[in-house]
Amino acid sequence: MELFTEAVTPPRRVIMASEVCRTEDTLLYDVVQDVAGDTVRVVGSFVLRDGLIWRHTSLAVPVDS
Repeated sequence: MELFTEAVTPPRRVIMASEVCRTEDTLLYDVVQDVAGDTVRVVGSFVLRDGLIWRHTSLAVPVDS
């Protein structure tokens, strides 16, 4: 729970961001961030409906060494 709290509270700094896949209404992403001194990799998606975010998913995954 502590990592989650830190992940949604500044300071956060994006180290690397890459777009994995994009269609008209879906964006899959892969972001490596520095969250309170820890390196965290987050993959997720945004699904848009009528110009608004209809669904957002995200998952923290291990950072490759």
